[in-house]
Amino acid sequence: MNYSKSAFNSTQNINATSAPANPEDYITYTLTAANTGNSTASGFVISDDLSNVLPYADMVDMGGGYMNGSVIVWPAQDIPAGASVSKYFKVRVKYQLPAGNISMINSYGNTVTIKLNNGHVLGASLVAPKTGASEDAAAVTFAASMTAAYAVWRRRGYSGAVKRWFMRLTGK
Repeated sequence: MNYSKSAFNSTQNINATSAPANPEDYITYTLTAANTGNSTASGFVISDDLSNVLPYADMVDMGGGYMNGSVIVWPAQDIPAGASVSKYFKVRVKYQLPAGNISMINSYGNTVTIKLNNGHVLGASLVAPKTGASEDAAAVTFAASMTAAYAVWRRRGYSGAVKRWFMRLTGK
């Protein structure tokens, strides 16, 4: 028997090993078992250990297989001599990934490594809001102006111009 695996990123429409996958990308893995022998491989079971995939992605389509712990398994079938059988499953990369350089590494005959973008932008920094005397003074000035306008409005018996001005400012 000869085993092989491939992965396709259907979100980016590329071979999944050629570029990092982003959070929420869909990855379809295809497993192929080729019978290189001279007789039928009876009751052959295709299975794949996903213990290095499932921490970073959620299963969305098992392609007729079922999960047994972290292993996906398909029902047994016969593979005639010279023939091959392919099975697939589809995962979605999780939205929240751990920090650092991470990859989903999975083997079935060959090893498929898919690098993951974890959403952390290197070099990005937090910009704190401006605070201090000038910003505080603006807030105090605004509050004092509103208080004075309200006092004038109340003292003058709600004059039309002041009332309209206050209503425009407050939306009341």
